Amino acid sequence: MFPTHRPALNPQPIRTTPCGTALWPIHRIRAETRVNPLALASYLQDLESEIAYWHDLFLHAENDAVQLRELLAREAWVSGETVRAWNNEVHTLGAEIGRLNGQIKALEQQITVQNEHVHYQESPGRALQVPAPTVESVTDYSGDRRSSSDSLHSRS
Repeated sequence: MFPTHRPALNPQPIRTTPCGTALWPIHRIRAETRVNPLALASYLQDLESEIAYWHDLFLHAENDAVQLRELLAREAWVSGETVRAWNNEVHTLGAEIGRLNGQIKALEQQITVQNEHVHYQESPGRALQVPAPTVESVTDYSGDRRSSSDSLHSRS
């Protein structure tokens, strides 16, 4: 960029931008501008090109950000629909579980009533427990109640 007709105090730029524009220290720009006033105009033109490049890049990035926001909004909508579908499914399953729990409670109540009927008999004023089977009264494999002596004879 700058003419190299004399040795410079700092021949290397501070850094080079991603576009390749060399960024020079201010003392180097002043020294070169004193010798060649057109060098400053050329340097400023390079910087303007760099700024234009970054401005275009920024506009593209901004456009990409808008498109990304729209994509995320669409994905969020799809995800929202999916979540709503899952919620409906959970609600349906919850209703089925509630129905089954009702059936289980009805069966438990029926079992309780049957147990009370088997273990208790009602008499005026109180409930009495049915006596437990004794040694003389056993149940054989067929489910018939017989005395122990009858069971022994029937099996032999």
